[in-house]
Amino acid sequence: AMHKFGMLAGSAFAWVDHKASGAVWAREKAKGALPPEAAFFLDRFPASAVWYGRRGGGLRILADPAGAAALAQIFAPADPPPDLAALVSPRSAVQRFALNLPSLFEGVAALVPPSQGQAKGQILLAKNMIPIATGVAWEDLAGGLTGHGAGIVEIPPSLPAANPNPDAVLVVLGVKDAAKAQRALDGATRKLLAANPNLAGPKVTVAGREVQSYSPLKVVAIIEGDQLLVGTQPAVARALAARHAPPAGVREALAQPAFLAFAVPMDPMMDAIQLPPDVKFDKATAKVFWDRILADGYLVGGLRVDDRGLTSTSGGGAVMLTGMMAAIAIPAFVRFIKRSKTAAARVQVGSLMQAAEMYK
Repeated sequence: AMHKFGMLAGSAFAWVDHKASGAVWAREKAKGALPPEAAFFLDRFPASAVWYGRRGGGLRILADPAGAAALAQIFAPADPPPDLAALVSPRSAVQRFALNLPSLFEGVAALVPPSQGQAKGQILLAKNMIPIATGVAWEDLAGGLTGHGAGIVEIPPSLPAANPNPDAVLVVLGVKDAAKAQRALDGATRKLLAANPNLAGPKVTVAGREVQSYSPLKVVAIIEGDQLLVGTQPAVARALAARHAPPAGVREALAQPAFLAFAVPMDPMMDAIQLPPDVKFDKATAKVFWDRILADGYLVGGLRVDDRGLTSTSGGGAVMLTGMMAAIAIPAFVRFIKRSKTAAARVQVGSLMQAAEMYK
């Protein structure tokens, strides 16, 4: 089957065969032949599935061996992520990402169709341009950093915030070789100041260390253990002194070998959101929904690469991730169904939409 939808006891799933769908499109729109670039990507990623229900949901994008290998080259660093737990306060929203720096460019090039040979060559040459553009030797960048990074934001009392607080934002990069990471940091700052001398700020003291600051915000960067901390002077000082202990579900989500992971405390988030007076919102009803998918009060989840392609990690955040994907994919698929004028397929799409309404 080209596609399949289903419902069972308040749950729903959708499965799409990309190659079969592409063949239908080619038959109707391209005189039976797919463009070589499209055929290439459909071979790499032949099918996908989403599912959700009252106890969770998920996403799976299947890849052939070449596609899975390319994804691993891009998104699967060999080193584990840094331990962020101590930095995560009860009001911290965290998003962690990962890039496999040593093979990043080769992985991206592997996903360029053979017909685009010039683009593939330019991607591979880009690695050689990094020292010129950034002042950082590639050996120091890939050898000093693990490829993991995270943004940690303290949720303000109200959202949207009238005056965003730069002290509430911290960037953390994983470090595996402090000497190489420091050389990379020094090279990048020299290049930055050479191009923008006005960014040089005063020397400031952070946790007993005198360091150079940058920009009027007094941004600093300090290597501490397996972490490179970047933020304003108060943000980094707060991070160096932090000794938080978030719930086990949050620690587990942020420690998973995923290229994308997130943890958001929903009570502070819901309390902070300020809706217009004409928007009616029942927090008690929302809490019934959130309690089904939260882990210790946090929305957690992510995406990881395995030998079969791309999949969502465990956690209630998979439901939201799946919902966002469905919000993009279902309308596009409905348009495809309308063009194909297939009555049976229309019924199947209608069933999926009904399932989504029931789940709400």
